[in-house]
Amino acid sequence: MSWFRKKKKETGEVRAVVGGTYVEQEKLPDPVFSQGMMGPAFGIDPTSGNVTAPFDGTVSMMFPTGHALGLTRSDGLELLVHIGVDTVNLNGEGFQAQVKEGQPVKQGDLLVKFDPALVRSRNLSPVVICAFTSELRSCSSCVHGEQVRAGGVLFEASATE
Repeated sequence: MSWFRKKKKETGEVRAVVGGTYVEQEKLPDPVFSQGMMGPAFGIDPTSGNVTAPFDGTVSMMFPTGHALGLTRSDGLELLVHIGVDTVNLNGEGFQAQVKEGQPVKQGDLLVKFDPALVRSRNLSPVVICAFTSELRSCSSCVHGEQVRAGGVLFEASATE
């Protein structure tokens, strides 16, 4: 009887949301993320302002300012994508959301366009921070070297049920 079978736990790739320099959790420019208060995290100091989906999933939350969004994968893996530090204070200036809350996305879909030069001109960090906000069953890094390209595999991760 199929309803007694355990749901297969999905293991999947988490890809870079933007190209640039990989930043380890301890070196993130925001203590909320660097100390893991939001969960395991990493960042990318971007070379462009096109933020893309790291996996197939659904936009579970979208800030009206466009500076942050949440994604949920079919296995329950949740990822918060936070563009820059203190960029909420820009009130959406320099950010153009390309997706809406509840929208399904495929890996590589454009999520947000933003202006890293504008962020830097306001003396703010443009580092795109990603935090796993769901409990992880497993997560192994695939990052080799500091430079990553948008869409490059960063992790193999799966959520707990």
